[in-house]
Amino acid sequence: MLDRLHITSNAQYFNTKKKLTKKLLTACLKKASENSVGRNSELIRYELNVNNKIFKVSYCVFKIERKPSFLLSGDERDVIHNFVVLIEIDDFLVINKSGGQDFSKLIEKSVKSIDASILQNAFVKDTSHFEKIAAQSINTNKNLLKKITYEDPNLQVSLPTFGASQKIVKNVRHKTDGKRYTTNLNKSRLNILGEKGVLSDFCKTAFEAFERFKNYKQKENFLSNFATLLSFSDYSQKIIPKEILLLTSDLIQLIEENKNQSPKFFYQKPNNRKLYFKKKFLEILDENAELKIINEKKENRVKIFYIENKFDKSLQLIQMKINSN
Repeated sequence: MLDRLHITSNAQYFNTKKKLTKKLLTACLKKASENSVGRNSELIRYELNVNNKIFKVSYCVFKIERKPSFLLSGDERDVIHNFVVLIEIDDFLVINKSGGQDFSKLIEKSVKSIDASILQNAFVKDTSHFEKIAAQSINTNKNLLKKITYEDPNLQVSLPTFGASQKIVKNVRHKTDGKRYTTNLNKSRLNILGEKGVLSDFCKTAFEAFERFKNYKQKENFLSNFATLLSFSDYSQKIIPKEILLLTSDLIQLIEENKNQSPKFFYQKPNNRKLYFKKKFLEILDENAELKIINEKKENRVKIFYIENKFDKSLQLIQMKINSN
């Protein structure tokens, strides 16, 4: 099965913070293939030699069944084949998968996303043409657009850089040396559009990416006009925030679903240290809503809901829903 895999280069790249255990790799494959039917084809840490480099490959090919999208009812089922491939080399891990369940929670303590500036610039050259940029505004003015996408065959010519320093780049597509590269910083994902090959071909692509990540030297290019995304955990002790920007779309949906008209929020850092805010929350939610701390130990009636934070995954936004009695 392994020698018959024919996959794209669309994959997630990570630095490993500690050695990945066989038990963890097995758990990831098991989670990915959850709800599969039939027998899975699976290997753990198969050593593949490509150009005298040893790649440790763990993979699983599995089947899932689902009702055809054009039928309302019945016993008919589509059988979909999916796969997940995990490749270890040196202090890096690459994940290439199609379908299956998300297992990112299982590895989040063992891996670290590639630095945003490195990921989006590793394959960029002076001759690169930026074709698409998805950005997010860091300006706290509530009347400004928070998310915006630019698209043009040559953005560095057509896109004015005025105001770019108030935006963070989230996704990029550029054309370099005849190839189109896309990066998704939230997912630590790199893709070379249209590139597809056998597993050994993908290993070569992954190795080239890792070499570029390791040897990257910062230099100015078109993306330098935009704001730099910093790791909150690295800078939380060095800076004092003047303003906090909250994207309200997910919050509003959560509040509506739970029918809580007076929500209270706080930001919780890693290692259980907290940022304290006692200012008015956005009027769009509730005029009496405030950002403040609620002591979890004294409140036995607290229900906690986790919401993904788009800026830094280590900083969680938590809603405390309080019983009115």
